[in-house]
Amino acid sequence: MLIYQNTNFYFFWKPHWLASSFGNEKSFLDYIFYQKEKLPNNFISYQDIDKDTLVYIKDQINSLNLEPVLDTQSQSEIIQNLIKNFDKENEYWLLNRLDNDTSWFLYFAKDASIYHEYKIKQADGLFTKYYIAQVKWNPFYKSDKKEMDIDYPIMHHKFASDRMVCIKQDSDLAKWSWKEHMVSSKISLLSFDKSKNISTLLISISKWIRHQIRVHLSSIWCPIIWENIYSNDKSKDFLHLRSVWFIFKHQKNK
Repeated sequence: MLIYQNTNFYFFWKPHWLASSFGNEKSFLDYIFYQKEKLPNNFISYQDIDKDTLVYIKDQINSLNLEPVLDTQSQSEIIQNLIKNFDKENEYWLLNRLDNDTSWFLYFAKDASIYHEYKIKQADGLFTKYYIAQVKWNPFYKSDKKEMDIDYPIMHHKFASDRMVCIKQDSDLAKWSWKEHMVSSKISLLSFDKSKNISTLLISISKWIRHQIRVHLSSIWCPIIWENIYSNDKSKDFLHLRSVWFIFKHQKNK
């Protein structure tokens, strides 16, 4: 198991194709806190990601000042501490969830004060989460810019419970149910492989809703490769959506 820590958080590596938290299917939390089984080996090799992007990801993760928890005994002590001090109802102070087919960091608060402080700041949009993904096409092919915001409102799909929908035009309103979520996804181009017609993107979000990145990218005709709801491209060995780090933004004085 891969566990890291810094001053305030424990970071657990979650593989692809596994639910983050308790639900109808066996989840990461079930494996760690109840089943105590070895996690499934759902590792993707990312053979086609360029070296510069890999170095960039590594540098950004290093900026979190993480210390790896290497020995089995220390990992067991961390898990037992979370079980002892917290409970299933609040998911052992799990602070973020990832979609089943999104990998990398799930982070847990080390104590209750950190948990509640984080939740307040998260609700105020003071945390920014960063992801890396590879998508079909180049979203910047008509522009000299390498950065854009996607801010289409997102709602639950009226006829498909497993998906969300972007409201880009009036006709889309016939597909939605429940309430409108006003969120924004900022995307930046890290690299573009013209021979494969594939872009590697950095995506950042401050307030987030279910499937936000996936549906936003699909809305501009650049679906994530190997994504199982909003894309028809099932190519293997490409970087899917990966949660890589987060930062806290200090609130400006009014």
